[in-house]
Amino acid sequence: MSDRTIPASQRRREEARRQGHIPRSGNLTAAVVLLILAVALLTVGDYFAGTLASLLRSGLPASPQLQLDQALVVDRIFAAATQVFLGAGLIVGLMYIAALATDLMQSGFLLTLEPLLFQWSRLSPAGNLNGQRFGRRLGSAFGHTVKVGLVAALVCWNLLRKRGETLAASTSTDLSGFLGASLSESLLQIAAVLLIVGFVDFLIVRRWHELAMRMTPDQAREEQRQSGRSAVPRRRH
Repeated sequence: MSDRTIPASQRRREEARRQGHIPRSGNLTAAVVLLILAVALLTVGDYFAGTLASLLRSGLPASPQLQLDQALVVDRIFAAATQVFLGAGLIVGLMYIAALATDLMQSGFLLTLEPLLFQWSRLSPAGNLNGQRFGRRLGSAFGHTVKVGLVAALVCWNLLRKRGETLAASTSTDLSGFLGASLSESLLQIAAVLLIVGFVDFLIVRRWHELAMRMTPDQAREEQRQSGRSAVPRRRH
């Protein structure tokens, strides 16, 4: 049999899509979610932290000798917890919408339960040792290694770059604000790096998908023969 292959037909693509074989990068989705989290912390993180601190501070007595008003403290804690949960719920909702939108942009809308069904072929050692599948797994492992290395290098670089500012902030009263801003900035930088890695990963996943979908001439002829047979109407006796 010749090793020459041709691009996949529309029927083959639709069948693969129905089975859940879609080029999609989880790294790109995770990067977008982390980017939304970093932007949210940079924009509204200080507001929620200040609101929480002021609510808790208002429930404390002005002097240590004064007795605590337990009812007031409980009310303040409940109000602070409500603020935190509302803010966290809003951020989590935005992250979920961003993840859903990223997946839809990559693969479009798809509603099928077939990928969730159990298949013995997934447990086959021969299938797992397939050349293309093994290459994809090896490439994925290499990509994860590069991603972890980039994130670790970025974190170390930030720590070295801001060591003087960290020592200065440790003796000031605005240590929490400095740490929050540093965390948000680090998350934003990590998200930017992962966004680039995720986009490259998506291009690689699409390339692997196109290679896996290619057909041999024999497969194309068999598909045309089956299509022609199904198109012929049956005679009534």
